[in-house]
Amino acid sequence: MIISQNSGGERMSDKLIRATAGDNSISVVFCSMKDVCNEAIKIHNLKGASAEALCKALIGAILLSSTLKNESDYVTMMIRGNGPAQGITVTADQLGNTKGYLLNSEADAKTVSALLGTGILTVSKDIGLKEPYVGKLPLVSGEIADDITSYFAESEQIASSCAIELEFNKEKNEVILAGGFLIQLLPDAPYYIISQLEADLARHPSVIELMKKYNTDYERILSALLPALNVSILSTTPVRWYCNCSKSKIDKVLIALGKTELNSILKDGKDTEVVCDFCNKNYKYSPEDIKEILNKLETNENYTVSK
Repeated sequence: MIISQNSGGERMSDKLIRATAGDNSISVVFCSMKDVCNEAIKIHNLKGASAEALCKALIGAILLSSTLKNESDYVTMMIRGNGPAQGITVTADQLGNTKGYLLNSEADAKTVSALLGTGILTVSKDIGLKEPYVGKLPLVSGEIADDITSYFAESEQIASSCAIELEFNKEKNEVILAGGFLIQLLPDAPYYIISQLEADLARHPSVIELMKKYNTDYERILSALLPALNVSILSTTPVRWYCNCSKSKIDKVLIALGKTELNSILKDGKDTEVVCDFCNKNYKYSPEDIKEILNKLETNENYTVSK
């Protein structure tokens, strides 16, 4: 969150497809996310490897969200590295809503790996418990699909295969195609299914080539991906960029600063702007607004802003 003194759209063409294969021994998830990627690029004014990195992270977050069970569940994926981007934060919920940002949106590098450098991947799943489930491990390569595969193997002990791909028009600075898959073995998968899955994955065409060939015929895409494993689609969920920031949530950010910091802001006598990291929306506070928050804090130590 940026504080200084002086949004997402309703796109429904992107999809998350949940399926099963191999006599219900394999979970298969596929997503198409061109529109979300282009919206993120526009909101954050990204180019080159920075645009590619955020787009891949958003796809990764949606793939991770496919493992959530309840509508209120959501997942946060954070990458912190020593590369020029410094890191990425993305979130996604079970309903297909996602958002994200780079810590340094002006960073540049030749590849996503170089942009992120070495560092740590943290995946936090809020599934309605008192504390979220958190998995943390070193980045494998900085190529986000590889790191997600490693996360499932190390933190959740689930054999997985993840791929994330983009086709990017550099001249127009826009994504032409974007998608990915997450394939996981379910418990007690028989050996012959495992062997067939390994054979299919060893020769599968790229995600982009499948999307070019079959467009939005997701059943044919998945059947081409796993030709010998009898894929059956379970559900299709629209995916969209969505930031749920609000005035009441920004009020809470200011409240968390405490009386000393709020008094310092008030003493300057200037309007204050708080900028949402995710969507770059500005929230303006006059000195009178800051004074009102301070008065409520001073009269009620337990004061919080209602949602």
